[in-house]
Amino acid sequence: MMECPKCKLINPPGAMFCDCGYAFTAESAGPKGLDAPSSHAYAATPAYTLFDHRAVWVATFFGQPLGGSILIAINYLRLGEGATVAAFTILVGLVATGVVMLFVSFLPWGQVALILSAMILLFTMKYAKAIQGSSIEEHKSRGGRLASLWAALGIGVAALAFNALAIWAISTTNLTSRLSGFLLSRGTDEAPVGTPESIAEESVEAVQKRAERGDAQAQIKLGDWYRSGKGVPQDGREAVRWYRKAADQGNAEAQFDLGMTYRFTPDAPQDDAQAALWLRKAAEQGYAKAQFQLGDLYEYGKGVPPDTAAAARWYREAAEQGFAEAQFALGQMCEVGEGMARDRVQAYMWFDIAAARSSGTDRNVYVEKREVVRQDMNPRQIADAERRAREWKPKANPQP
Repeated sequence: MMECPKCKLINPPGAMFCDCGYAFTAESAGPKGLDAPSSHAYAATPAYTLFDHRAVWVATFFGQPLGGSILIAINYLRLGEGATVAAFTILVGLVATGVVMLFVSFLPWGQVALILSAMILLFTMKYAKAIQGSSIEEHKSRGGRLASLWAALGIGVAALAFNALAIWAISTTNLTSRLSGFLLSRGTDEAPVGTPESIAEESVEAVQKRAERGDAQAQIKLGDWYRSGKGVPQDGREAVRWYRKAADQGNAEAQFDLGMTYRFTPDAPQDDAQAALWLRKAAEQGYAKAQFQLGDLYEYGKGVPPDTAAAARWYREAAEQGFAEAQFALGQMCEVGEGMARDRVQAYMWFDIAAARSSGTDRNVYVEKREVVRQDMNPRQIADAERRAREWKPKANPQP
């Protein structure tokens, strides 16, 4: 029996090649092992296939770094590098995929995400070629075959399905909120008492006890539940009662919720004047959503006297914080000169900024409106508006 010096596999006497591809010489095989001269090493044709850098590109395109790392790990196994190296490679791919998806989710511009994805593809392909390129070339020189790109596609799609399942699991288990609670707790095992994270998984009875002790976040949560009917009978008046308790403590979120309930919740008292009162309190604390809604009330004269100048002022307050709906509304007022002097450059700028910070149908609407304004502008005005949009930065959020 002969032991392969490369993979330590025991081979039968007289074997010319090990399953790993190692070629025995006449000396290593013994006097009866081979007919060839003792100084000659035979170049075995590998029975296995390897994935080249093109296949890694295909798998990464569909399955992010995880897909590419699986192919690299398979190559490691087939080259006899061991399961530990392969497992570590897949772990790196998992971590890289998680980081990429987390980073992309916070990017406001679709084109930036596309550039990042292209960079990841290029890096993964280059990395695969750098660490395994020589092994693959040697494999090919010995007559070895490359794995099919269809196989790479299948693995990439499987990785894509795994990524989608992971995203779904994270969203349904509220993992993001739990992580936020952990960060807010500054390293303790539990989220701070009274934060939304600390009461997210509590029963209605437990939240109500906190609310009755004056916990503003618990009072807001009860208001949310009564307004939506989650876990309790839907009751707009009860929602108003609990929001009011938190709003009276000066909580801007509760003041906004109370104003919106007065304005839109069918089974709550419909009172635009009360809505304006509470939205103003939140708006004066810098709450962007409330500033936008208050601007809307002034523009259409609901609960307050019509005042387009006041509407434009509140829209601008919210727009400067990066609130896309307010940016669009302000752009419309600039376009027609409502509440201010007509200014197409400003209108184009705000439509452009709003589009860059939005997606889906909203973005399409903002882009379409920007292009309508563009038709009445000269090249110098367009260049000025686009420069302003590029240089614009949102104000620091002063919300409590």
